[in-house]
Amino acid sequence: MKARIYKLTEYLQRVEERLSLEQQREKPNGLALLHLQHLRQRIRSAMKRAIQRLAKPQPQAA
Repeated sequence: MKARIYKLTEYLQRVEERLSLEQQREKPNGLALLHLQHLRQRIRSAMKRAIQRLAKPQPQAA
């Protein structure tokens, strides 16, 4: 696994843990939930782009 994908996976786990904790609170903070959901989506798309680059590497200029 490439380092970039590994880091993104770790970040995603942390965000999902915080998101689940925030959702379990008695009165969850709406802005915090929105921020964490948006962050989770951005990390997922970055992972998708990184994995696609692994599958289809660009030709390198010589």
